[in-house]
Amino acid sequence: MDGVSPMALELLADVFGYQGRHDEALEVARRQLEMAEASGDDHGVRMATVNTVLSRLYSGDVSGARAELPPVPAPGSVAPSVRGWFEYLAGEVSLVDDPAAAEPHLRAAIATADQVANRFLGGVARVSVASLLAHSGDEEMATATFASIIDHWRRHGVRTQMSTTLRHLVVLFTRLGEAQTAAEVLGTVRPDPGRPSGGEEARRLDEAATDLAGHLGEAWFDELVALGAGRSLDETAGLCLGALAALGAPA
Repeated sequence: MDGVSPMALELLADVFGYQGRHDEALEVARRQLEMAEASGDDHGVRMATVNTVLSRLYSGDVSGARAELPPVPAPGSVAPSVRGWFEYLAGEVSLVDDPAAAEPHLRAAIATADQVANRFLGGVARVSVASLLAHSGDEEMATATFASIIDHWRRHGVRTQMSTTLRHLVVLFTRLGEAQTAAEVLGTVRPDPGRPSGGEEARRLDEAATDLAGHLGEAWFDELVALGAGRSLDETAGLCLGALAALGAPA
């Protein structure tokens, strides 16, 4: 990759990550880190570190991600968005086995993102908070948060993160007993070639699929999954908004 700019490497690592090619994303992020360190590019070093840790985490290497997790920079020491990404990073790593520690980091990432109108960072951090709320049993707040996130991604045309958000909703709908809706949503998002699932996300989807098939029966489950597979991502997002509204989320 000689002659390639660090910014191009950062974007390439993002693309590989979205495609589920986490080993390749990690390799590119490490090359980006080497180039940034060699040129004294502090911002490049920080963003390469973010990509490195996320690549490890999303591939399922939680211990490796935790080992490389950097401290969150002090306020005012770096650009607000950079500090927000480090808060998000700390929250994502903690989500796996220490949700109580994750929430303050994720909410700090949201607050920082909102201050500087970084809608993407604010959106992904809100997805993680909604997932945290769902797993902690605060279904009322989780449904309202998920509804606002779906509207956010729809307004900004962000397909990749919409897919991630709907995968979290499969788990929430399964827990709330909305088995038919969960199976239909699973049919839309599980085979998405533009955003393959992996790591902890894939494990939770597999668990939900097993629970749903047991509850609905294999034949009915397969029929609902096939129905969902025939829908576009936006159509399924609309289905989810209707289901969330029925559960009490603001319309």
